[in-house]
Amino acid sequence: MNILLNNNYNSIVLKKSIGTNLNFNSKFKLASYVIKYNTGNTVILYNTISGLLVELLKDEYSFILSSTGNDIIEKGWRFLIDRYTFVPENINDYDAVNTYLSTKHRYQTPVENNFDYIDKYVIFTTLDCNARCFYCYEHGASKIKMSSKIATDTADFIINEYNKTKTPIAISWFGGEPLYNIEVIDLITDKLIEAGVPFYSDITTNAYLFTEDVIEKAAVKWNIKHTQITLDGTKEKYNKTKNYIYKDKNAFDKVIDNIKALLKHNIEVHIRLNADLYNVDDLTDLVKYLYEEIGNHPKLSVYTHELFEDVSNVKHTEEEKEQLFKKINILKRHLMYYNYMNDDLTVMKHCHCLTDGGHGIMILPDGKVGQCEHFYNKDYIGDIYTPKENWNYDVVANWRELYKKEEICKSCPLFAVCIPIKRCIGEHICGELEKSYKIDDYKIRMKRVYDKSLYTRNLNSSCDCNSKSNYSEVLSKIANELELANDYKSLTLLERIKLLFGFDVYRDPHKKVQDNFNGK
Repeated sequence: MNILLNNNYNSIVLKKSIGTNLNFNSKFKLASYVIKYNTGNTVILYNTISGLLVELLKDEYSFILSSTGNDIIEKGWRFLIDRYTFVPENINDYDAVNTYLSTKHRYQTPVENNFDYIDKYVIFTTLDCNARCFYCYEHGASKIKMSSKIATDTADFIINEYNKTKTPIAISWFGGEPLYNIEVIDLITDKLIEAGVPFYSDITTNAYLFTEDVIEKAAVKWNIKHTQITLDGTKEKYNKTKNYIYKDKNAFDKVIDNIKALLKHNIEVHIRLNADLYNVDDLTDLVKYLYEEIGNHPKLSVYTHELFEDVSNVKHTEEEKEQLFKKINILKRHLMYYNYMNDDLTVMKHCHCLTDGGHGIMILPDGKVGQCEHFYNKDYIGDIYTPKENWNYDVVANWRELYKKEEICKSCPLFAVCIPIKRCIGEHICGELEKSYKIDDYKIRMKRVYDKSLYTRNLNSSCDCNSKSNYSEVLSKIANELELANDYKSLTLLERIKLLFGFDVYRDPHKKVQDNFNGK
């Protein structure tokens, strides 16, 4: 047995819902919120509530399922019971956890107590944009910009809120294209700095309008810590999709140069790949291009997401969805093994996002206040001129309404992670296809953590330096899984390690390995 991630989150949820007085004389079963992944002779288990990730030999796994709690404890594996990865057979852990979460845990604060302090602001500087992406959910929106007066009043609102609790704040600049109205960002940040309000910010942008001066200002004055930038493909695909109003044939190159400049200023860049059937294959080529052009950078990450059907013009049959999901999972594996996409495994959260967190709002260019950037044109809860106690808390309550869990949820290990808000465009009760796709995402990340662990264990046990072939076999197997074999063969062993695992061998504590593999 190997512990791959020794996490112990949300222990109070498990203790309160399942209980602490367990019958160790009964047989135990795998908990319903645990994802199982088979790999060769081992089984990897991920507890979606506690975050524990373990690797068991198949014989060990079979032994646990045929044993009592006392037998498991005698083997020295009590922590699997204490972390509620295995539970007594007679306990309906799905009902126990689901009942606790719905009645005693999530959303128990009355909505009237929301916004007792506000520390997160999504600010629309404008609803106008310099791109014309065919899938944009803001098609048809009024292209209004925030005026200097609204910006000043927004800053005053933030300052007044800050002065009540002295809670540092986070600002997300949004649009439209937020850089289409830089003056507003300048005005608001100037006022916050002058008032001594501690803040940091991020920005969701296409990055076309960045210049060296703007990037310098973003890093120093706006205190931008990270950016989200969407790329839709390699140069031809990107330029066609973005369809900038300037008809710039070099738009892709300009954005790539701006990404490099942002990284030079130590600003995190999160590249989002909006994937659909029209571009998903091209995105794989883009990942390779990014690696060749930019390489790995500690401040650079890349992730992918399918286009939302609910807000885009894209519709699919079930067969097309299945094809897309398979291709996206292949893309995710490429992202991971080029070290662009992290292998973080999500655990159960207490809220879904800004909309139901109770301490964040969205401010539109006209000063209206809402709760979700996808609902920029309706369902406002108030405005910056109305006292918070007079905001519309019926709308706030509506954002907390969840879909009722259905029969399909009982067989899904993600039921505790899932917070299916009815109003959210990205949430609904899944069909079997969507459920499988979401679980596969976890399995990809579990496999990634396992591969790293396997390699590290080989490294630790093979410092006799007769094992270069063993390392190469492990790496070659992974490369073949990713269909990277041709590119991979031309790399040195050190380059292979860095490409597939992100390990800098020259910083590896096992210096003997470095000395013997140096340049070979």
